Amino acid sequence: MRITGIGGTGIVTVAQVLATAAVIEDREVRALDQTGLAQKGGAVVSDLTISSGPAELASKLGESRCDLYLGCDALVATDSSYLKAADPERTVAVISVTQTPTGAMVTDTSVAYPEQAAIRSAVDGATARAAYLDAGAIARQGLDDEQYANMVLAGAAYQSGALPLAAEAIEQAVELNGVAVASNIQAFRLGRQAIARPGELRAVLQADGPAAAGSELASLLVTRIADLTSYQDEGYARQYADFVREVRAAEQVRTPGETAVTEAVARYLYKLMAYKDEYEVARLALEPAFGQEVTAAFGPGTRCPTGCTRRCCGRWGCGARSRSGRGSGWCSAGCGRCGGCGGRRRTCSATAGCGGWSGSSSASTATA
Repeated sequence: MRITGIGGTGIVTVAQVLATAAVIEDREVRALDQTGLAQKGGAVVSDLTISSGPAELASKLGESRCDLYLGCDALVATDSSYLKAADPERTVAVISVTQTPTGAMVTDTSVAYPEQAAIRSAVDGATARAAYLDAGAIARQGLDDEQYANMVLAGAAYQSGALPLAAEAIEQAVELNGVAVASNIQAFRLGRQAIARPGELRAVLQADGPAAAGSELASLLVTRIADLTSYQDEGYARQYADFVREVRAAEQVRTPGETAVTEAVARYLYKLMAYKDEYEVARLALEPAFGQEVTAAFGPGTRCPTGCTRRCCGRWGCGARSRSGRGSGWCSAGCGRCGGCGGRRRTCSATAGCGGWSGSSSASTATA
């Protein structure tokens, strides 16, 4: 695959995340970042070659050797020196049509951005099929920050069937990267939705939808839906989103243009649904970001006491039992199992015997 874009926007980072995802899946990866003399604002190209086993291949893609052409900037993507790696018989292109002005456009207002028809004609003529989306607008409206546009584009590439990696591996690679994990994962999922269900995505992002794009309500929903997905699963987060949507519709009937009631529901329903029981606390304590915060605050090698409920430690025999039910940092094995029950907290008593809630759940067949 070839990833093209502008220096300083995270092109190399996206390439590294995808390379890490390939390694997670035990693939062989060759990578080459062609930054040249580019500073922030210059053209950057990253080539990735992923194979199932060792292969004698060059790191730089040759002419007509590209399967996925990821254009994070349309002007760089249409450069013939980069586009020659594409092939009309095999290449799938996923291109962001977000308009980023060049230096010439900034200094000379008479210089206009090329017509979209010209950009699409150049890409369509060199590839087998292409998908176009305004990744910058999706990131800006959905996450209130255009810096996530490249991950939106990666999600679109995955959903287009052009990225030969599992979504779970890509999201795990984002977690290992450790920077704005929740937002980057959400950006990846927004990109998938832009291809799989574009109508639904437009309904969420457009101004007359359940949440005005860029509004306080939109920001509340984006972060809390991502949190609830991590807390339990996508179905649980969908219940939250659907309920807020119903409240929003009712509020618009009574008080058109107002969002105060819906925002209150979005805030406090989330607090109710994301109740921090022992499973959630265990999951949060095992997040890489938590360990990084502790190390940053207190230095490397810091021991962090971990509280475990006696019922979990007793069941799993993790060696942390005490009269107070508290253990030390070496109780991570038991806590890992507690944290893993987060998505099964309604059936944990049946599957793991750790005294969780009983009742039906979409994860009722899972085992601890």
